[in-house]
Amino acid sequence: MQAADLRQTVRAAQAAIELQRIQRDYPMALARLWRPHCTRWNLDPDRPRGCGRELAPAADRGVYVCRTPGCAMEGKPKRRTSQRDTAREILTTRHLVAYMVGGANRAGKSELAILLALALAAGSGEWWVQAFLEANGIPLDAIPAEPATGPNAVIVSALTFNDSKEYHRPKLDRWAPKGSRWRNRNAENQAELTLPNGGRIVCKAEAQGRKAFQGTSPRAAILDEEHSEEVFEEVSRGLAETDGPCILSMTPLMGLTWTYQRFLAEPPPGHLHSRILGLDNPHVRSRGLLARFSHLTPERRDARLYGKYAAAKGLIYPSFSDAVHVVRSPRIGNDWRRFRSIDFGYWFGCLWGALDPDRDQLVIYRELKTQDVNLSTNARTIQSLSGVERYDWTLADPADKDARNTLQRDHDMPTYKALKDVEAGIDAVLERLAICQQGYPRLVISADCVELLKELRTYRRKDDGTVRKDSDHLADCLRYMVYFLSREVRW
Repeated sequence: MQAADLRQTVRAAQAAIELQRIQRDYPMALARLWRPHCTRWNLDPDRPRGCGRELAPAADRGVYVCRTPGCAMEGKPKRRTSQRDTAREILTTRHLVAYMVGGANRAGKSELAILLALALAAGSGEWWVQAFLEANGIPLDAIPAEPATGPNAVIVSALTFNDSKEYHRPKLDRWAPKGSRWRNRNAENQAELTLPNGGRIVCKAEAQGRKAFQGTSPRAAILDEEHSEEVFEEVSRGLAETDGPCILSMTPLMGLTWTYQRFLAEPPPGHLHSRILGLDNPHVRSRGLLARFSHLTPERRDARLYGKYAAAKGLIYPSFSDAVHVVRSPRIGNDWRRFRSIDFGYWFGCLWGALDPDRDQLVIYRELKTQDVNLSTNARTIQSLSGVERYDWTLADPADKDARNTLQRDHDMPTYKALKDVEAGIDAVLERLAICQQGYPRLVISADCVELLKELRTYRRKDDGTVRKDSDHLADCLRYMVYFLSREVRW
């Protein structure tokens, strides 16, 4: 090998090693937010297929064109959405008070929120933040140079601490630089991430309530999924001291709530709104995404796919039908996986389910619903009804840790914590209620479960889009079981 070739080979090897080091120690330096690509976005067969390359923003906000010579779509403007340009608008808009990213599913809105949180917490004085900003077309002066330390940390809030542990903290682990330190990383409580330069991110939860946000003066606050207006107002008061932005990242599943009035209907000065769509995300297959939500009602499909608001009221499971989903004396195979799901309270509920492995069909075959009965009595009844059956898992409402401990300590009944994302759980039930390609639903209920069937027939939303809580105890058990099964979570 010639000397020049050898030197070139060595330089290439050194560059590859350096790139691997950056990917390992400073991954955010290489993060690239997406722009839409020139593709057949809506699967319209009459539209040209496109060249597949990244589109360029046009003069009008939200409009993109293909600049590839010879492409059938060259120069034709299309209204699309962009993760990258949304980030730029958030960070460069002057006098910004609050910005709502009305993201649809698989759009990368939570990923965007975490990357913005890290950049704002670290400050543009860090070279890896500079690399991120430059790669995504964001000027360096869009964020302060110094880190967000002390009481001026960046807040990242989920709906619950369970959501924070499942979604936010793993993403922070993925993108934070080497040397970052956690406090309470795995706790069902508030957690803090401190970056090597002292920048701080505080992981909070809407479930803490308004008072938990009092007295804070963060550099910025990110509220992931729809928080209460009271929490938003409390956060906004703290941000007024630092002139920092409040960034809302959410899919509008709750109907025409306060966020619609604040950001779309009558936005006050400094309140902006945009959407980013999974259908625009070049890393997601549009065909698969469309198929995934085909079972939903048009209103929920619009929210999940297009981030659109809709009046979310009426029956929650309109596709539920006695003729389709109710079976008499269901056969349960000896080798089928079995599950139980428990909801605590004055009204106590438990459901038993089994999974037909050949049809991937969940059969709800037994129920228990009691009123004002102590937990130990209910536990003994569950054990009596269960007999010698063996269960892959038993779920329980995570809100009552003492009750879960009592079941394990006094009745040898260990439980997993149910996942309490109500809207995601509802979507999971709707997906199983839908008729699959083989011509049957993947969820059926025994006619003996009369209390569950009664609840499902009246399971509705209030006018504000929230779920009515007057008779939903077994419906909650069903949601817990179906959603947990869909995620196959192992704690």
